[in-house]
Amino acid sequence: MACRPATRSGGFATHGRIGPHRTHTNKRVASFRISSGYREGDDSANVWETADGGESWKNISGNLPNAPVEMITYDQPGAQLYAATDFGVFYLKNGQKNWKRLGQGLPATSVLDVKLTGDRQTLYAATFGRSVWKIALASG
Repeated sequence: MACRPATRSGGFATHGRIGPHRTHTNKRVASFRISSGYREGDDSANVWETADGGESWKNISGNLPNAPVEMITYDQPGAQLYAATDFGVFYLKNGQKNWKRLGQGLPATSVLDVKLTGDRQTLYAATFGRSVWKIALASG
């Protein structure tokens, strides 16, 4: 999954929330939330998931590096969650516990935002001071 600089940029954020997502039967599946305690001295990753409308939350940060998670985006048809962190882009497939690094060749810099294209074949990663990168995603 190679990546290269892109020609356009996107927005930036430091806190995010995704969801709730629904199935074809309109049943609520999951919502995701990130938070950064970096300014308060907490440099650990914080990605949370709820499947009950926020009654309870599960930390799914797993093996992410201990650093702020800046933005997340969810590919519902592909059942994958993408995280922009201070150490690059990572993804987690539903049902798995370990995050995997994405974007071979992506510079070692903070990624502040990620956007998935409509065809789910490309992920754009907006970095801090290193432009916007285009990451080709594996099909299937």
